[in-house]
Amino acid sequence: DLQILNSIKNLLYNKGYTINGAISYLDNQENNDSSEKELKKDNKEAVSKLDSILTSVNKIKQIIENY
Repeated sequence: DLQILNSIKNLLYNKGYTINGAISYLDNQENNDSSEKELKKDNKEAVSKLDSILTSVNKIKQIIENY
């Protein structure tokens, strides 16, 4: 909460935002943060799936080499 207050203070006094402008800016930041978290989650899932596929391919490769 203190961080939010400091952000608001910075936007109002240092960057010249209006109160409504600061609110809009912080709302956009919140939306961007949630989008970024969603992307990170999606990336982790993709990496996990790719890792599983790589493991399967390596097993198939070993089977073929031993055949």
